[in-house]
Amino acid sequence: AQALGLTRAYWVPVSCLAVMQGMSLRAVWQRQLHRLLGTGVGLLLAWGLLLLPLDAWRISLVMMAVAHALMGV
Repeated sequence: AQALGLTRAYWVPVSCLAVMQGMSLRAVWQRQLHRLLGTGVGLLLAWGLLLLPLDAWRISLVMMAVAHALMGV
């Protein structure tokens, strides 16, 4: 990581450790894909909410309602 000049070189040993602790490389990639898709869905949801003509308080209330619905609480 240092030879390649990576800015966050500490992630290299962390990733290697996760793989060596019994997780397969396929599981690591699958988790990365899930994180990527989750981030994309979250961005789309936020974009849709921000397009609505809501003030700051209503946006926060809508986001709390969405989080409550998604968490199943």
